[in-house]
Amino acid sequence: ISLKKESVPFWLGPEGLRAIPAGIVQAVRITMLVSELEV
Repeated sequence: ISLKKESVPFWLGPEGLRAIPAGIVQAVRITMLVSELEV
């Protein structure tokens, strides 16, 4: 089984591909909010 970029959508599906960037954005927002509160 080759894990080429073309096969990634097959494994994750459109929802999975959208969830990854969304999770990263959410983590960045939380980190920024926490850093603002600490200051």
